[in-house]
Amino acid sequence: MTWQYLARFVDGEGWIGYSVGMRSPRIDVSQSEEMVLHEIVDFLSNWGISARFSQQTSKGVSSIKRKRPLYRVLIQGSRNVIPTLKGLLPYLRTRKRIVALDIVRFDKLFPPMPMRLRNMSRSARHHARMLSEWQEELRKC
Repeated sequence: MTWQYLARFVDGEGWIGYSVGMRSPRIDVSQSEEMVLHEIVDFLSNWGISARFSQQTSKGVSSIKRKRPLYRVLIQGSRNVIPTLKGLLPYLRTRKRIVALDIVRFDKLFPPMPMRLRNMSRSARHHARMLSEWQEELRKC
């Protein structure tokens, strides 16, 4: 397995984007051959990227009953998607290349908020930011 092979696979069988209502990017690859998807999960885990393998039932997939099962690899969260996209970008050839570039740029401009701040109210985040700026000014003196 190589990044080039994986990029061709994502170009043909994959989806890159954001979930509806979520800020977290996702890469989703589905097909009826289970073995290749297991190889993809193993390849990504060698790079320290977490990917989830699952089997999808015909329910919700389409109105036509599938004769063969549908397998899926899901990569989600900036921590996993951004390194994957950086590996794929040189080899993507379809419109997915533009989407991948947009996601990487968006993540660079607006990095994910640390978990400790994510659970705070807006005013508490403002006070925490002001406190850290004040501490930074004190260190400079």
